[in-house]
Amino acid sequence: RPNDRMGIGAYAMFASDDFKDDSILLDKLLDDETGFEAYYNFAITPWAQISADAQYIKQGIKTSDNAWVVGSRLSLRF
Repeated sequence: RPNDRMGIGAYAMFASDDFKDDSILLDKLLDDETGFEAYYNFAITPWAQISADAQYIKQGIKTSDNAWVVGSRLSLRF
């Protein structure tokens, strides 16, 4: 399937120790955040594609839960 595409990605956000030390309140609310994503783009025709996507997010806000995000997209090119 030469017109299909796929990909994976990751990210990380880390607050510096200086930032955390300067603000006690923020240190209690914020943590490091990481995330991962994978997608596959199916080429139905050269002008129509449908994509499936899954993401996992380890929250940087301590009061929030980690999350799975699953989605799809239909793209039409004119």
